[in-house]
Amino acid sequence: MLNQTPSLPQYPDKVSLFSTLRNFPMFSSYQKTEIVVCIFLLGCCLFAFISIRHLPTDAKMFPNLILAVMSLFVGVALIRAVMGISQKTQGAKAADWHFFANPKRFIISVIVFSIYLLSIESVGFFTSSGLLIICMATFVGYRNYLHLTLSLIGFLAFVYLVFILVFERPLPKEFFLAATDTCHIALVRYHV
Repeated sequence: MLNQTPSLPQYPDKVSLFSTLRNFPMFSSYQKTEIVVCIFLLGCCLFAFISIRHLPTDAKMFPNLILAVMSLFVGVALIRAVMGISQKTQGAKAADWHFFANPKRFIISVIVFSIYLLSIESVGFFTSSGLLIICMATFVGYRNYLHLTLSLIGFLAFVYLVFILVFERPLPKEFFLAATDTCHIALVRYHV
């Protein structure tokens, strides 16, 4: 009998954050990822429900409706994930699935979206949203600028119609409109 030493696993010389994210245990299988994402989304819905409880009844009716529908669909997705229904539907794709297909793009997308959230109050909702849509579409490789522009105009017009005209809910003011208001206040204050 030969005296064999057990072989040690081969590790790459350089382990990057991106390869670590790609192999993160929570996201190692399709089913685990689905369960984790559903639980995270249900937690977000619960947080949103709690966050808007102090609003007047008429103001929180629409957000509560959206959150209830979202919670219902996420709950159904969670049940499907736990029971393994969605994995059976995916078939062979589920076995070779990774949550982070491209971790660099994921991290850059999270950073861009975080900048968007931080800029809404100072830059304005419509400007920030327009820049986000253009940046993210270009970042993921969408290059049909005519369709992108038409979609962007349609989306912003729809949001304006629903929130400003129908529900009469103010959105964060655009920076150029806020600047003109500041100038107007200064002119009125100093009787110019």
